[in-house]
Amino acid sequence: MRTVDVAGTEVRSLDPAQDPPWPAVVVLHEASGLNRDIARIAAHLAGLGYAVAAPDLYSGGLRPVCIARTVREAFVAPSRTATTDRIEQVRGWLAGRAEVDEDRIGVIGFCMGGGFAVVAAARSPFAAAAVNYGRVPQDTSLLAGSCPVIANYGEQDRWIPKGTPERYAAALREQGVPIDVEIFPGVGHSFMNHEPRVMGAVGIRFDGPTAERAWARIERFLAEHLGGTHGSDAADTDTA
Repeated sequence: MRTVDVAGTEVRSLDPAQDPPWPAVVVLHEASGLNRDIARIAAHLAGLGYAVAAPDLYSGGLRPVCIARTVREAFVAPSRTATTDRIEQVRGWLAGRAEVDEDRIGVIGFCMGGGFAVVAAARSPFAAAAVNYGRVPQDTSLLAGSCPVIANYGEQDRWIPKGTPERYAAALREQGVPIDVEIFPGVGHSFMNHEPRVMGAVGIRFDGPTAERAWARIERFLAEHLGGTHGSDAADTDTA
C-alpha cells in the first residue's frame, strides 16, 4: 500500500493483481480513523479486483482542527461540503488514473464514513455505494441524485437513531433509487470492524458471522454494479 497526496488529503492506495482497466472503490474510515482495520478492508477489496483509495479524512491541516471539522460535518452539519468535496477529489484522482475505469468507481463507508458515503453517493458520480451503520441526514433533499446503495445495520445499534435504516430505504425508494437495506438481528454498532474489546461495554463490537454475511452482500452488490469479482472467486476473501 502506498501513500499519495490528493489535493492535500493523505490517501492510502492499493492496486489489484489483475490486469487493468480496474473498477475502483473509495474506502471511508470510521471515527477511530485510518487504522489497521481499514488497511485490512482495503486489502480485501484489492483481492476482489478493485483499485482502492482510502483517504485520511483527518489529514490536510492541523490534526485537532481537521478532526473537529470532520466529526462536526458527520454528526451535526451534514449539509456542509468540505469533507464530501475532498471525497470527490479522491474519486476524481482515481478516475484520472489510466488503469482505472472512471465509470466503475464506488464508495464504501463504516460508521462515520458510512454517513459520509450516504451523502457522497448523492453529491458525486459514484456508480455504487455500500453504507455500513452510517447516519442519514434528516434533510432527505441531501440524498437527491444518489447512486444505487446497499446498506447494513445492526438491530441493537445504540449509536444510530432508531428507524434510520427504514427512513433511508424509504427516502431513496421514493426517488426511484435502488437500495437494499438489511438489519442484522442480535448485533450492535460497528459489527464489521475489529474494535478493542473494551468497546463492547458501549455496544461496539465485531461479530464475525454477521460480518461475513454483510460482506457477502457487499461483494455481490459491487460485482453487479462495478464488475469486480465475488468473494468466492477471489484469491483473498478473509474478512474475519
